[in-house]
Amino acid sequence: MQKSFKDRVLFFLLGSKLSPYQHTHHGVLLLGGVGYLACSVFNFLLKTSDIILVYIQFSVFLTTLVIWYFSRWQRQYHTMAIVFIFLTALVALPFNWVYNAGLSGPTYFLNLCTLAYISVAFRDFGVYRTIGQVLTIVTPLALVFLDLYRPELVFTYPNGLAKALDLSFSFVVTCLLLLLMMKSYSQRYRLERDKAESLAQQLRVLSEQDALTGLHNRRAMDRYIRNYQQESLVFSLGILDLDHFKKLNDQWGHSYGDEVLCQFSSLLNTIALEHKGLAVRLGGEEFVLLLPFGSEQALTCYQKLSDQLNEAELAHGSITFSAGLIAAKQAEPQDILLERADKLLYAAKHAGRNRIYTDTAPKLGSC
Repeated sequence: MQKSFKDRVLFFLLGSKLSPYQHTHHGVLLLGGVGYLACSVFNFLLKTSDIILVYIQFSVFLTTLVIWYFSRWQRQYHTMAIVFIFLTALVALPFNWVYNAGLSGPTYFLNLCTLAYISVAFRDFGVYRTIGQVLTIVTPLALVFLDLYRPELVFTYPNGLAKALDLSFSFVVTCLLLLLMMKSYSQRYRLERDKAESLAQQLRVLSEQDALTGLHNRRAMDRYIRNYQQESLVFSLGILDLDHFKKLNDQWGHSYGDEVLCQFSSLLNTIALEHKGLAVRLGGEEFVLLLPFGSEQALTCYQKLSDQLNEAELAHGSITFSAGLIAAKQAEPQDILLERADKLLYAAKHAGRNRIYTDTAPKLGSC
């Protein structure tokens, strides 16, 4: 299915949703960069901070874009995430404190926002996450002493209006960033859940699939039979066995034997799909076909399969199969079900092979 324009743009900016951490982190990088840009423009226009801070904030914006580029497009997510931690904790926040009114300014808001981000986003970064958390907590506490003992180094607001405007703007920006981060991380957890469910589904499919032929295996058959029986559905079950397969394997080799198995499996699966049934490889040259109707109607499908197999283009001539076909009884244990079909299969093979025996006419039904 073709992606929408929005999906293509998000993929370009954030990367694949199959990597939830990277996907979300790239979003936060871009949001944080835009936040620094907005702050620099606000401070420049309203003169609510020292002009040096405007340059620093704009530089952090550009640096964040560079970090995003190397993380998104140069596959340096881990390294760039660590760089971003230290850029924020050691450069952006301390300079914001000094050049944006210190204790009277909005830096505490930004520190809390940064601490929340580092704590949630970098949980798998071990010591780097801890260092980032410590720096985010300790740095503003240390800078308090700058306000107390060297107040001349800290920018002060020119008037009360500038302070009110700056604190209000910083508060709004911080709230928006926190809301966007919460939204991003709820999306990340949803992506992780979807990815886990997708992987679980893939594992279930693989665990119920025969590696050579692609048919279902015994595990899948057991589940289908349980479902049929729990819902009291009518179904038939047949065990099919390729005639003289061992001789064919010995004469032409296992590679050709695999080719025959795959060819037969393809025909068997086509029959199953046409009638919303299930084709199963039990092992070796033995197969099961489940169909959602009785054995009399199913016999027509088996005879059709026999005709198709006779017409199949195989390098060393056509092959045949024998089958035991039964209609399931209500609440019949699965082992009894398989045992009845297996006895009919044995009778068909004992009678000369290349025939289908059913529970309605066990002496009838030669292919």
